[in-house]
Formats: sequence, structure tokens, C-alpha cells
Amino acid sequence: MPKIIDKQEKKKEIVRHAWQSISDYGIKGMSVRKIAEEAGMSPGQMRYYFPDHQTLLTAVMEEVVLKVEDRIKEFITSDLTIQEKIIQSILATLPLDDERYADMEVWTAYHTMSQEKGKDTLRNDTGRLVQMALQLLDEAHMLAEFNRELVSLRAVALIDGLAMQKLWSREAVPNEQIEEIIRCEVRSWLKE
Repeated sequence: MPKIIDKQEKKKEIVRHAWQSISDYGIKGMSVRKIAEEAGMSPGQMRYYFPDHQTLLTAVMEEVVLKVEDRIKEFITSDLTIQEKIIQSILATLPLDDERYADMEVWTAYHTMSQEKGKDTLRNDTGRLVQMALQLLDEAHMLAEFNRELVSLRAVALIDGLAMQKLWSREAVPNEQIEEIIRCEVRSWLKE
């Protein structure tokens, strides 16, 4: 009797292997051959589930986005103070541990490859996170008066810059310093 394979479950498994391959080998781990090897499949078998490379990478990227959103939701729905919810949510997006570092490698590899193919896939997720944080503070009457557009742009540059620093050199800026920088930035948004 032929083995029945759950196509959706198999796709999830391939996405996990693709994430692991990119995590282990960086941009070199993005090849279909490397991912197939990681998944214990032939490239032809993988094409049954993901007809082209971009489709597979999009699925991996969607998984990373869901993981980051789940991390943020965990803090936003917690019993922490509003200020701490915001700080922890921002820190949840930065590559401060192995899993988040791998997520950032996937994010960078995906966007690099998309740019090389002439596709503009870059979303301003950091900007949306900062806007959400400012809105939370505003609703709690904790937000200082300032030019929101300028502060938002500064915060996005800071957060994305710290992420890139960690990605390029994990030891360049210690995690404790990154946390303090984020705390200082969020404090600058508060009423005195």
C-alpha cells in the first residue's frame, strides 16, 4: 500500500530544513541542492512542493515573520509595564541569541536574493513596530511631544543598525549594551 503523505506537513518540514540550512550555511545554504540535502530529498522531489526557489524562500520568510510576530505578541499580552512591553518587543526582533540570529540571516538572505532578482520585497516591519509602540504610549498618555515622523525614522535606523551590527559581528556590541541603548531610546519617547 502506498504511503500517504500530508502535503502541508511535508511543506512545513521542508521549510524547517530550509531555515536550518540557511542558518548553518548563510547565503550558501539557500541553494535548492543544499536544502534538499538537509531535508533528505532530491531537488526534483522538492520542486513538487515548491516549484521554484523563490516560492520556497518566500515560505521560509513567512515562517520567520510569524515567529517574530509571536515573540512580540507574547510580550504585548504579558503583565509587564507598557514601557517594558515595548522594550522587550523591540529586543525580540534583534539577533541576540542563536535562533534570532538565524532568523536575521534568513531575513537578510531572502531580501538580498529578492533584490538581486529585481523584486522589492522589503517591508518596513521595524517601522510598524515603532509606530505600534508610539501608539501604545500615546493611548496610555505617556508619550512626550515630539515630531513623530522624525523620532520614528531615528528609531528604525537605530534598531536596524543594531541588528546589522550583530549580524556582521556577533561580538561587536554586547547584548547588554544593545538592551541599554534600546531602553534609552524608549525612555526618550516618554513624558518627563
